[in-house]
Amino acid sequence: MRGDSFTRGASASGAVFRVECSDLWEAITLGSGNLGQSSRRDVRAKAHVAVAHRRGISSLLLGRAARSVLARASGQSVALSRFWPGRTDRLLIAPNDLRTVDATRASEIYAGRFVFAGKIVTSHGRSIFELDPPSEDWEANLLGFGWLRHLRAADSAITRANARSLIDDWISKPIRKRGVGWRADVLARRVISLLSQAPLVLNDADGKFYRRFLRSLTREIRYLRYTMVDIPDGVPRLQVLIALCYASLCLANQAKHIRTSSRKLSEELLRQLLPDGGHISRNPGALIELLPDLLPLRQTYAARNIAPPPALLNAIDRMMPMLRFFRHGDGSFALFNGMSSAPSGLLATLLAYDDTHGIPMSNMPHSGFQRLDAGNTAVIIDTGAPPPPSATPMRDVCRSNCHRAPAALWSIAAFPPPDATTGARSRAARRRIPRWSVTRPRHASSSSCPR
Repeated sequence: MRGDSFTRGASASGAVFRVECSDLWEAITLGSGNLGQSSRRDVRAKAHVAVAHRRGISSLLLGRAARSVLARASGQSVALSRFWPGRTDRLLIAPNDLRTVDATRASEIYAGRFVFAGKIVTSHGRSIFELDPPSEDWEANLLGFGWLRHLRAADSAITRANARSLIDDWISKPIRKRGVGWRADVLARRVISLLSQAPLVLNDADGKFYRRFLRSLTREIRYLRYTMVDIPDGVPRLQVLIALCYASLCLANQAKHIRTSSRKLSEELLRQLLPDGGHISRNPGALIELLPDLLPLRQTYAARNIAPPPALLNAIDRMMPMLRFFRHGDGSFALFNGMSSAPSGLLATLLAYDDTHGIPMSNMPHSGFQRLDAGNTAVIIDTGAPPPPSATPMRDVCRSNCHRAPAALWSIAAFPPPDATTGARSRAARRRIPRWSVTRPRHASSSSCPR
């Protein structure tokens, strides 16, 4: 067999192997009788290198195939999962959920009306997981199970039974094994939501449902653990690592994964968070996505009497001033690089955890933003380079490029000072001082964006 045929399907390391095996073949074709002693030594050395490269390529391919097989096996609800190593038997602790809640939405969910991402779907007595989703964002919100916090806010026997019925319906549906529900960011959100809302779901539950709930949760955690290679870069990768840290801290028989999960999360935080607290995507919304999960994670470490990783503490300390940097005086949040509007209640909750309560900084050199404050007016300017494509979803890149000025994007807000007695703005002040949420320079392009 010709030597360079071994490199079929290999990548960059395979290219080196192809060249070396070709040289080896040319040396062999010269005839072994015409080779001197030094030439034979060179041939043997090249043969050893070729075999080493071949073993390395084989180990990489086998390792990737093994991880794929383990992920598929762990995601199947078969009897083998009962005897899978690392099976958990009980829940040790439930983390807090800092996201805002609305108890009135519990009655809508009980009536079968699910409102997510601007779309309304009514089940009419059917399983909500069997209906065709109106959009991908709606389906991601449904299968992320973040809406369980609204049922917990109502806190009644009916909402607890409704939550158990919906989760049991999700566990028993074979159609749930594919699609958006097993996307990395959606699966990570579902794991965090189920852990956070476990008191709602497991309170007054029987032993059979308790075991089914934990078996299903453990399968999803294993799927996340064995599919780390295929997770896209950016916020989704951090969300998966945060979910794995929560799983190792909150579930029994998972202590062996605490050190590994903490180390991987620390490495990813150091890589994705810039020294001034900004995210590599340069999207301020990444801070609002990550901090509601990082702050309870720090408390979960403390509740387990385990020292939080220093990288986690440093990341929170750097992100808090950056959060205050993007906040206008009227409570609104600056919009850059594809970010949509942020819930004001969630922003106020996050800032309540800021112990410094200092004034915003005027310069964020690593993230590429500048801030100017004069009286009641604040100007935030994007002066940095475009974010790396690997850390920015394509829909955000498109939205960002369509509204980006050639040099900078300005976010301007003017607001009156609060009334000294009531803390509210007076009507006269509102009439005198205008307010702008986001303004572009006149030379900015406003061309249409392909949808």
